[in-house]
Amino acid sequence: MKKYIIFSVLLIGTISLFVYTQTNATTTFSLFGISVTLLDAVWMAIFLILFFILSLIFMGVLNIKNYFLSKNIKKDKEFILTHIRNRILFKDSKLKE
Repeated sequence: MKKYIIFSVLLIGTISLFVYTQTNATTTFSLFGISVTLLDAVWMAIFLILFFILSLIFMGVLNIKNYFLSKNIKKDKEFILTHIRNRILFKDSKLKE
């Protein structure tokens, strides 16, 4: 994750610098009477940062999902092994099923 963040920041900076050196134009965005005029390189950086934040959220959600999945699999594996041992040894299992 650290490498992803570092290389993403470097990539965003490089692309913004490239856009700035190629075109020094400005673009105006108007919404509900509010006008914002920024350089094209800044607009590019804003959208790349937005994409970067959304990708971090997506990877975080996947990480949480995999954590709970592995936790459930570990718990189920322990339950099944305990249940099999009790069946083989003819013990009465007091576990929830």
